[in-house]
Amino acid sequence: MKILLIEDERILAELIRLFLQSQGHTITLASDGQAGIDSYMRSLDSNYLFDLVITDYRMPRKDGGQVVREIFSVKPDQKIILSTAFSIDYVHAPTDIPTEMVHVLKKPYDFNELETLIETLFEKQVAR
Repeated sequence: MKILLIEDERILAELIRLFLQSQGHTITLASDGQAGIDSYMRSLDSNYLFDLVITDYRMPRKDGGQVVREIFSVKPDQKIILSTAFSIDYVHAPTDIPTEMVHVLKKPYDFNELETLIETLFEKQVAR
């Protein structure tokens, strides 16, 4: 699976990348919200479509809510996991992120929890 990982904490990003690669995924890293949006838009232009976007919520240049809105403006069915240390209510209310489209993963999380969420998201797609 092709995954865009947007995470500004370099060490955490590298750990997540290594874990996801060990599970057979291909990972593109972006170090902040704007870099993530830029990578996503380039991927659309080159027809290299990401199966999943995993983004942190609080980041420099653009936060996770802005990333989600910009991605949804061009691909409203994109699967997104929003990773945050904030409460789910805090994340959804101020940014108007549709809860049925974005799956929130509360930090800190276990990497197996992340992989289980990914499997669940794509099992739902296969079941349709």
